[in-house]
Amino acid sequence: LMGGTQDNGLKYKKDASVNFYHIMGGDGFDAVIDPTNSSRAYTTSNASTRRFINNGVMDADITPFGVPDNQGSYFAAIDADPVTPNIVYVAYPSYFFKSTNGGNTWTQKGPGYVGDNRAFVVSPSNANRLFITDGARILRSDNGGDNWTGDIALNPGFTYAGNAIEDIKVCPTNSNLLWVAVGGYTAGQKVYYSTDAGGSWINLSGTLPNVPIHSIAIDNGNNAYIGTEIGVFYQAANRADWTPYYNNLPRVPVSELVINQGASIIRAATYGRGVYEAPLFSGCDVNAFISGDLTGEKFYEVSNQLSSNANIFGGTNTKVIYQAGTEVVFTDSFIVNEGSQVRTLLKGCETGPVPIINGANRADLLPSFSKQLLPSNQKTNFPYGSVRVGFTDAPLPELEITINTPGLYTIRLMRTDGTVPEGFTGVIENYQQGIYHLNLKSAAVLKGFYYVGLYYNDELVHFQEFTR
Repeated sequence: LMGGTQDNGLKYKKDASVNFYHIMGGDGFDAVIDPTNSSRAYTTSNASTRRFINNGVMDADITPFGVPDNQGSYFAAIDADPVTPNIVYVAYPSYFFKSTNGGNTWTQKGPGYVGDNRAFVVSPSNANRLFITDGARILRSDNGGDNWTGDIALNPGFTYAGNAIEDIKVCPTNSNLLWVAVGGYTAGQKVYYSTDAGGSWINLSGTLPNVPIHSIAIDNGNNAYIGTEIGVFYQAANRADWTPYYNNLPRVPVSELVINQGASIIRAATYGRGVYEAPLFSGCDVNAFISGDLTGEKFYEVSNQLSSNANIFGGTNTKVIYQAGTEVVFTDSFIVNEGSQVRTLLKGCETGPVPIINGANRADLLPSFSKQLLPSNQKTNFPYGSVRVGFTDAPLPELEITINTPGLYTIRLMRTDGTVPEGFTGVIENYQQGIYHLNLKSAAVLKGFYYVGLYYNDELVHFQEFTR
């Protein structure tokens, strides 16, 4: 776990202890751990870009040549290719760079006219697709940064009052599903969502409180978490409103959210109160009994009956909400001390006044790709192998297959509904460790959106998408 702090440099948590190690001074900004090699990380601080290896040892200053060493170059965003080792991007104000050798050399790419480069992301399921925002515009590249669209925030449905776009995230299993968090204090203009990579937008602000939204994180099922000025909120993929998700979290601004899908946890970086960790949302219990001392802000929900004999104290800083589908029961020993607040709601789990979306079901993902069945290890997300889809004008793209564990592999092509195009039976090979190139050839593959899956002993280990 690595992150930047204002005036206190970069901190690195390298083991299961509670300790964070100071690895660099100055103003720490962005950091990314290489998805293909967890012993390597890339960071930005002040105007510099650095590469770290072996548990926080600085390997090199890899700041791109020509970046001015002044505050005009601060707040650079950085991200790494999710599949191919050594491909890394860094977005400085007015400069955007790509490296194919781990930052030893850089090539300047567009968009050079983007201002602050407030947020930047590489799509996990489509390594060729990038999104970037300067806080006012959103641009997309479909070929690894070589070319960029115009401002997709001008497309239908994205109507807002000019508040800063704070964060952008992509569903890990479908790069067409794009999320945007908006800051400021304009009610009803908080979160926007696209099902076509920014071609059009849906306002999913729902009944969120009128506070700035600073960060957003999406899990493999396209369930959303947002970090706000007053904590974290959650929205399930088949819902259109938000549920508080801030128990035991200080009500302070949440500047960053990161999901560890393999461990089923989410981490929140806060303003002035450190880093917090919680399990991913797992759905409502049918019944629950809440007891003990409660202070601060808490939210509990069940689908049927919620009972409590808690002692609630803390004065005006304590607000506890009980939500149940049928009834809330307080026993004789239930106590609310002076100044503390308790609110009860009778309605179902994850429900609000905004109805479920019709015609834009965000849970409509290929079920077998909602998670990878074989786990990562301590060194790489891909201990078995990975697949990369080349961007090309050919009828079907070239695949680059990286094999880390020798064995029997199958390459399958699927539509989003899980069906296989006629005439494409898949490729089965007994691969040794190495890199292989494969051309997909099938006249039956019509224009559309597809997944290419890599299977080891018939278990999915990696996938990428392509649009023909």
